[in-house]
Amino acid sequence: MPQAPRLHHLGLALSLALLGGLTACGGGLAGAGGDASPGVSPQAAVVSLSVEVPGEPQEAVPALDGLEARPSFHAAPVLLDDPTADADAPAQTPTYTRLTAAQAALPTRQRSADSLRDGANEGLRARALAGSEAQPMASGGTVVTYTPAQIRAAYKLPTIAAATKAQLGAGQTIYIVNAKHDPNIVAELAAFNSKFSLPSCSNRTLTATTALPLAAASSSSCELVIAYSTSTATLSNTAPAYDSGWATEIALDVQWAHAIAPLARLVLIEAPDASVSSLAAAIRLATRMGPGVVSMSFGANEGSWVNSLESSFATTGMSYLAATGDDGAGVMWPAVSNRVVAVGGTSLSWTGSGTRSETTWSSTGGGVSSHMAKPSYQAGTANATKRAVADVAFNANPYTGQYVATMAPGSSTVSWMSAGGTSLATPQWAGLLAVANALRAQGGTGPAPRCAVRQRCQRCAVRQRCQDGWHPARHHLGQQRQLRHLRGNGRL
Repeated sequence: MPQAPRLHHLGLALSLALLGGLTACGGGLAGAGGDASPGVSPQAAVVSLSVEVPGEPQEAVPALDGLEARPSFHAAPVLLDDPTADADAPAQTPTYTRLTAAQAALPTRQRSADSLRDGANEGLRARALAGSEAQPMASGGTVVTYTPAQIRAAYKLPTIAAATKAQLGAGQTIYIVNAKHDPNIVAELAAFNSKFSLPSCSNRTLTATTALPLAAASSSSCELVIAYSTSTATLSNTAPAYDSGWATEIALDVQWAHAIAPLARLVLIEAPDASVSSLAAAIRLATRMGPGVVSMSFGANEGSWVNSLESSFATTGMSYLAATGDDGAGVMWPAVSNRVVAVGGTSLSWTGSGTRSETTWSSTGGGVSSHMAKPSYQAGTANATKRAVADVAFNANPYTGQYVATMAPGSSTVSWMSAGGTSLATPQWAGLLAVANALRAQGGTGPAPRCAVRQRCQRCAVRQRCQDGWHPARHHLGQQRQLRHLRGNGRL
């Protein structure tokens, strides 16, 4: 049985003050109003994972045939009323929605938007609480749902109106890898952007003959690029089949990566099916497209085969992030990889002002691997002999969820849900790293020099390894000393 994760404090998403420190050893946050410096390619300095993994005899690798991954999202069992547009105004309190006893008893795991719409006539329609009834915490039959502006404010990111282009991820690319197809993703993102006053995105779909790598991302606007992957890591002209669960996953991944890094380019890569081999091929396709951050909100229970896929995460200039899963103690691929940032989940409490509070979400995945060697960057940080997950965390409880816009196939009607899961946390961390990349480019810094394991960056006090690029904030979540240091400096 995998060891349960020791998550004493999980409020680890970064303010831009800390992200400024994370941009490089000795780097800093640019002043207000500055955009990417002329002559500096936004993709010239990228946050990338490149770590030395201790040697260990390789186990016999079974065939990957039959191994499938599943999306890692949850959704509160209720369709929400149309949210009030916040127009970048985080001071509004979150939305509180009361559930009936029957609704509260329903499961949240992989509850797709289609299942909510199908149940709307059977009592899965929300009743928003009046202001006098609002409660500060989600408990029992109450769902709290946050807007993009409220999440940005809770995690101390600047308002979109006040942010520089670099602080919005301009010039960077986020690859969102999923299985199956969401035919409404362009319209869903447009509805999300319109409702919450986010920058709009142009869109295009790649063809089988598109030349790779892609041209550099725009330094001033968002683009949604859709790519259909084959099982051999090439582009296809044929969209995968529709699946309601994966379509819900795609919608929330795209929308919330965009909410954190609104000017970053989003490249949605849809694998033809949910097999581990097809998803690994989609990851390899991302590496062919050029530098960026890869978000993976899915997982398959680990096995001895995980070591055979480590080469999928070995490309210089790329960062890889994956959800740890939503079943409590347990370890999943790809989060188990030593070259992947494993993203866990919290329950967020924030009332519209002041400091947020976070506790461990009871369903967050994590533990100690049975198959992956303990990486050198976890020396002294985890009481385990092999790889421990998670590394970082973000809000993931669907009862302290975040708005997601969805549409049924063939429909233009928007439905709103309160989404959660470590799959919601993962694209938001991808957005944070895209912002860090943009801040590096704005500062004119090249790839950080090689530095020793557990080197402490003077500006951010975060354990890291710098090799062929900067190693992103690989916190083990039980490290109270680091957290006290960050809190003491007003950075967490």
